[in-house]
Amino acid sequence: MRPDHRRRTQKAEPAWHVSEEVFQKTVIGTRGSDLALVQAAATERALSQAFPDLRITRQVIRTTGDRRTDVALAQVAKVEGTDKGIFTKELEEALRAGEIDIAVHSLKDVPT
Repeated sequence: MRPDHRRRTQKAEPAWHVSEEVFQKTVIGTRGSDLALVQAAATERALSQAFPDLRITRQVIRTTGDRRTDVALAQVAKVEGTDKGIFTKELEEALRAGEIDIAVHSLKDVPT
């Protein structure tokens, strides 16, 4: 390691920084299934331990897969005319729209 590099890194700010705005309110979006709620709670606990001042709220979002119980799961995307994940699309849209700050997905819900 060069001496000038060592001096720079010793005085440097942390590589990550959480702005004060984040501490006002951080919204976690999740589905309402039992597994999704457990995973969201685990995410909330981990964030709270890492950032004790963080104020977290949870927003449960009903997805296409949650609403379309009248159609076999294998057919929902086809019936809805979408190629997006039927259990992830609405969470991703809410994230892009700024309605939530974090989306908690179950790996089994993520399209492959």
